[in-house]
Amino acid sequence: VYARSWKIPGVGDVLGWGLRQLGIFGEGAADKFPGKVVLLENLESAGKEVERRVAEGSRGRVERIFSKAEFKDKFGDVCGEKKLSDNDLELLLRFLARDKGMLAYDGETIKLKALNQKSPSAITMEDTTIASLKTLIKDLEIQTAVLTRRIDELAITAKEAVVRKNRVAALAALRSKKLAESTLTKRHATLGQLEE
Repeated sequence: VYARSWKIPGVGDVLGWGLRQLGIFGEGAADKFPGKVVLLENLESAGKEVERRVAEGSRGRVERIFSKAEFKDKFGDVCGEKKLSDNDLELLLRFLARDKGMLAYDGETIKLKALNQKSPSAITMEDTTIASLKTLIKDLEIQTAVLTRRIDELAITAKEAVVRKNRVAALAALRSKKLAESTLTKRHATLGQLEE
């Protein structure tokens, strides 16, 4: 975007391009351009917001590595309350990598440059593994929260069944609770291993 070799179009060039896009001028010219444009000002403001958030905290190596989904969760609201679409995110990542030199990006893994680096280092297999582990840890944390809520709900259901003197429903709720507790224990063990 910031390359100096670009030719600055004249008024006639811009007008001709606009007429071709509308299909008024030039046969088949509209087919040569896919019809998607980006407002550079919006891209730059989103990039500045990402840069500001990154500069706020000192980041260790692991904190500078993201999966695409994790990056979208963390920085997806840089344009305000509306979350970035997948296309917007792709454009922002490409802009930050190519034009701003803030990060390295290989399609799935994002690595922010360190504060003392001039440019980001290349993404290694280890970086990809770290990003995958971080995503897996987040997924397991969500699963443990869901299982915890489920256990609490089943305990309440069992108590209500006992109050209503419905032995069958109480036993079924207790069995389900025990199964959920067993699953929760396994998830916590896996989560502990991954965090280690």
